[in-house]
Amino acid sequence: MGITIGYKGKLRDPRSMDQLCDELKDISSDMEWSYEIIDEDINKPNTSYFDEDGEIRGHIPLKGISIKVHPQCETLSFFFDSRGNIRNLVMMVIEKDLITPQFVKTQFAPFEVHVIIVKLLKYLSKKYFEHFKVVDEGEYWQTGDEELLRKNLNFLGNVITSARNLIHEEIRKESGAEEPLIERIERILKERFDIKRIDRYDF
Repeated sequence: MGITIGYKGKLRDPRSMDQLCDELKDISSDMEWSYEIIDEDINKPNTSYFDEDGEIRGHIPLKGISIKVHPQCETLSFFFDSRGNIRNLVMMVIEKDLITPQFVKTQFAPFEVHVIIVKLLKYLSKKYFEHFKVVDEGEYWQTGDEELLRKNLNFLGNVITSARNLIHEEIRKESGAEEPLIERIERILKERFDIKRIDRYDF
């Protein structure tokens, strides 16, 4: 739970992925963001799998970059297959041919981090992508409204805090309760908050 940005896209020219990654490396260096590079042979078959320790083994045909914009923000990743599609690394191991969105949660990072990521996505989408779609739970991508973004971040922050406190309270009451704990917590949260405000991902 928490404000998250989902995104997916396809490059106008798959050959531009090196240029995009080089530009993101330069931006990351200027901003003092840490980053990691994946540079595998994207023309070889996908033989990747998770071993018993949850490590990825085999060959995963991806090329791209992941960026740590802020310690309290999830990693912003641009990994590409041979056709120039953004690919979710984990899902590519699980569902090799299924193209699924990439996600970055910004809820616990400073407000400005969300703004920076959205502006970076807008810049990259115009410069490099043939198709690009974003679903922003903070609604900043859609509106450019910083006050609405703050409102959405605060709303989800209050829900998360209340849920954490509620879980502790309800666990203490657990003995003898007829309603299952999870259902009880879900019911109480729906009563306290307009949970329908949380966007659904629709790609």
